[in-house]
Amino acid sequence: MKLSSDAGFAISVVAILFGVLLAIFLVIGLFAGVLFNPRFTENQARSFLAEEHAYLTAVVNYIVNSGHSSFSVRTQWDTEEITIRIGSSGSQDPGITCEKVEEAIGILIDRGIQNISRYHNQILFHRWSNLRVGRGLIYLIDGGPAADMSRRGFTILRPLSESGWYFYERR
Repeated sequence: MKLSSDAGFAISVVAILFGVLLAIFLVIGLFAGVLFNPRFTENQARSFLAEEHAYLTAVVNYIVNSGHSSFSVRTQWDTEEITIRIGSSGSQDPGITCEKVEEAIGILIDRGIQNISRYHNQILFHRWSNLRVGRGLIYLIDGGPAADMSRRGFTILRPLSESGWYFYERR
């Protein structure tokens, strides 16, 4: 059966429209960061804290008791390589002296934590980000949020069930 040129033209128009709509949907989804990278929500933060409390606490205790003013663990998204920097000199990968903490960091990374860092009285467990915003859990060593948290880029800082723990959003 041979299609008339009008039917072939109509099918082509419908196919092009479908392709354009699909492309728009994918582009909006990618840039909004919700299609392929769903936001980490406050409820998810509460669940994550409850489920991973032992690992989070082990890392916090190690960082606080280490005496180092700075600490960071970063993962490379393309190679999954983990980089550790400890202390103000930023010495790279000196090795963590506690096997339990090393294991806890590995488990937290496997369960979605992208970065762990200490900045003054804050220990951030970064879980999610898009082009504009990052979200995760933050532990404040002295217990309560500093008055200048908004100047540090935090737009949301809500207390969680455990003392010193907060859900954060940072621009």
